[in-house]
Amino acid sequence: MVDNIEALIDAATTAGQAAIRWREAQPADRKDVPTTTNPDGSSVTEADRIAQHEIQRMLVPLDRDAVFLGEEGECSKANLDAFPLDTRVFVVDPIDGTNSFLDRKPNWSVSIAYAKIVADENLGKILQTCMAVVSAPAKGRLYYADKSGATLKTGRKRESLYVLPDTTGLPTMTFYCKKISDTDETEPRRLAMKRASEDTSAYIQDGEKGSPALSLAAASTRPNNIVVTREDDPFQPITGGVLAPWDSLAGRFIYETAGGTYPSNADRHRNMRILGNLIISIMAPSQRLADNAAGALMRAART
Repeated sequence: MVDNIEALIDAATTAGQAAIRWREAQPADRKDVPTTTNPDGSSVTEADRIAQHEIQRMLVPLDRDAVFLGEEGECSKANLDAFPLDTRVFVVDPIDGTNSFLDRKPNWSVSIAYAKIVADENLGKILQTCMAVVSAPAKGRLYYADKSGATLKTGRKRESLYVLPDTTGLPTMTFYCKKISDTDETEPRRLAMKRASEDTSAYIQDGEKGSPALSLAAASTRPNNIVVTREDDPFQPITGGVLAPWDSLAGRFIYETAGGTYPSNADRHRNMRILGNLIISIMAPSQRLADNAAGALMRAART
């Protein structure tokens, strides 16, 4: 059993360094970098597999009874519903934000959560995080949390993280965009929606674009209402739905340990629109806000 957060910090740091070395050895233009595509359309590089291997090599020997759930390869197919309660799980995204990584932009991270399977009255089996690390090596920042609190590590400096009081008055919104089918026009429309969401930032804010885990972790130094990643449900059961556990588990734990709150979608309101081959979903604290945000988003997308 892992009882020291330093083990996760060392693993995330080693994986991040391995990923950077791989990217530096590749052509500068991402078009010339060898990639494959996951079933969900996301890009995968050899760096993803190298980083995950490093994490697995360093952490599995520390808890051989734990399940290793990683985004890449066969590790992503573990059926956690088949395991009994209290089973411990390593949840790993070796490179969260592969597009940013390929473009040599800093908004990518290595995400590791150490959790156990518990029972939830409404959701059934879910993952309860015990400790987590989100490392942004290209930014020189590493966020982590355990039972003692949340911390930001920059070089040798470590500072405790506390979510700031909400002073903005803006409601939390979640924007989610999903392809209906693969056609030639899907990517242009996806880019149009990305621009539109940025243009309507008075309604929709999402921190560190490119990496949901980093967005959540970095929000530990921001007002309490602005954590938004472009996903559908922050309170995701371990099976089914839009979010896989590695998408947000570590970042969410760091944010909540720092004192942040992320409202459940159970008491939120939705407005869904279709634009070409995309489904656009807005979640908001009230139906009026959801409708207003969706209307503003659609108007911006059409200009």
